[in-house]
Amino acid sequence: MTNNKSIKLLTKKEVDDLEVKNDSTTTIVVQSGKGGVGKSVVALCAASAIAHTKQKLNITHVTADVNEGAMRLFTEEYCNTQFPNSTNFTSIAVQDASKKTTTKINSDIKRNLLADERLVEHFKKNNKKLDDNDLNNTFYLKRTENDVETKIDYLIYDIAGGVNQIDTDDIAKDSTNAFITVELANDLDSKINALKAIRDMENVNVELTKRFLTKHGYDVSKIPLEGFNKAKKEAMRVAKKKKITYTYVYSKNFQGTLNIRDARKTVSELKKLEDEFDIKINFLILPFVQFNELKKRGLSYLTTREEAKEQGHSIGRIKTVEKHPEFQEFLTDLIKSVLGGYTSNKYELLVKGR
Repeated sequence: MTNNKSIKLLTKKEVDDLEVKNDSTTTIVVQSGKGGVGKSVVALCAASAIAHTKQKLNITHVTADVNEGAMRLFTEEYCNTQFPNSTNFTSIAVQDASKKTTTKINSDIKRNLLADERLVEHFKKNNKKLDDNDLNNTFYLKRTENDVETKIDYLIYDIAGGVNQIDTDDIAKDSTNAFITVELANDLDSKINALKAIRDMENVNVELTKRFLTKHGYDVSKIPLEGFNKAKKEAMRVAKKKKITYTYVYSKNFQGTLNIRDARKTVSELKKLEDEFDIKINFLILPFVQFNELKKRGLSYLTTREEAKEQGHSIGRIKTVEKHPEFQEFLTDLIKSVLGGYTSNKYELLVKGR
């Protein structure tokens, strides 16, 4: 694995402030409803950025993309060389996803991903005790070698564009900590789909809240619409569950230009969603990066020029991360947004200020 010594996105104090204070898995869902907008790029950015917080981490990436891009990228060599020494990165990618039903896809994933009843059964089978805390929104990865269980610190669901193949309601939606969606600049369909993705996720939260309240003796039919957001917060407090963080990534087009009018429309629509659901949506702008050129060489998006050279790659004029402060800033903000420590509105001001 690489040490990536030249890239430090957060100070030790910032890492300590953001660090998850419990032993459960932090589950991140990345979904946009349309392929080709940079969703998988953002999912990998999140994984790579979190890995560079210098903590000892187990990160698992799950996807069922029909073009099997993850299977081609996340080779054993990539997983072992493109993350810091302190990170164990694993990919669960479903083969032949386009030919499988949602049920079969989820069955393939569950064979490696342990949680709830599957985790209990697995521990019983191996005559091991299971602490109650281990069942609190925690996922484990079952390794084939000696059938060893490894707790997952960060579980990233990269939902395939255009096909909602991973049934997150069945696997992880009720334990989602962070939700990321992506819009490609100047692409109306991607804007519509990204906004819809947030609305759909919040509607799921509403249904989960109703179930929780009903279970605790409330008659949800008597809760007025204007009072439901307050009830939702109270339910989360009782359940000791943090609010989901929402991150909306506005990806500059492939030429790296920013259409202020288009981005301003997005910010306006996000404000409407915030008011409707009483949530906070962090708006970030992903700068232009030559992701494909790095990916073709099997290199991490956070690979420096020196590290690429050490690995035997000539990368010409590619602008690597150490020469791209705007990209470093985005990665830092992405970590903070996902983990609930982002308080800036600089990207909104950038859009409004022109």
